[in-house]
Amino acid sequence: MPPPHPLRAWRRRRSEFAVEQTDALRENLRTLGYSWIVLPFHLRVAVHGYYLWMHRAAFHSFCRFVLACGLALVIATLYHYEQAPPGMSGVFFWFVLLPLFGIGLTEIAPGRMRQYRLVGACAAAIGACATVRTTAGSERQRALRAVSVSNRSVERAVFRARRAQRTVARGRRFRQAALRQHAEKVVAVLQAAEVRLDANQDAALEELTGLLVRIAVSSAGGRLGAMLPDSITVLKPVRSYELLRMAAAVVLFLGTIVGISVWEVPEIVAGTVITGMALVSAVVAFGSDWRRFVPFIELLPG
Repeated sequence: MPPPHPLRAWRRRRSEFAVEQTDALRENLRTLGYSWIVLPFHLRVAVHGYYLWMHRAAFHSFCRFVLACGLALVIATLYHYEQAPPGMSGVFFWFVLLPLFGIGLTEIAPGRMRQYRLVGACAAAIGACATVRTTAGSERQRALRAVSVSNRSVERAVFRARRAQRTVARGRRFRQAALRQHAEKVVAVLQAAEVRLDANQDAALEELTGLLVRIAVSSAGGRLGAMLPDSITVLKPVRSYELLRMAAAVVLFLGTIVGISVWEVPEIVAGTVITGMALVSAVVAFGSDWRRFVPFIELLPG
């Protein structure tokens, strides 16, 4: 029997990985005491879709990075040489044309992955909770920290869900405001459940898992205005300052560019200073999540 085609083998392995993640979610729920839960069909489809599109979205990001590096290399080479040096056609093919082809093939992957991002974040957080239940000692401490990190990812995904799923048309501000207020209440409930991990870990893990399952089921079904029932979301809402942080990073970055032009910094040094300040502004605004600022830098003119 001839070996399978590499592309077909990769697709089959990717599909098998998505199915394995769905089975892992069921096993994690059994570990946390929810063996009686039957995952709805639309939730299983959402989990499968998230892990299916996740690899394509990662490949899309990789192609964009290679394309940016390739264009910078080609422009710098043509700037320093009057004629294209030998081998430039090969560089152009491998670092410009091929990444463009890859971007075209995976154009819809990031959007599809973002539609299921909240479901994937909830599944990862449930897995982190199950790890805490099955570990002890120093390993349990690291697992608890992983729960906190994954819970933070869920909170970000809750705030972004209304934009990622695009269930509301532009200009419908009253619906956007209602979804934003509900997301703030959901995040407040999640944070209150996480706080209880410091008092009674087993009960808090079970409560947090129940909340994550409800959020995942509602998100998979498109019910972004009812991720948690009103009887639970009675705490003070937690507001998102993501737009303010983004604005601060952009202002700091643009201020650097203006300062360089006013003080007439040499061109050789200007590029290094701008790149360094772009990273500094991203770190100041977003901390360890500074990579979220990088796509906005690409939108600025050269």
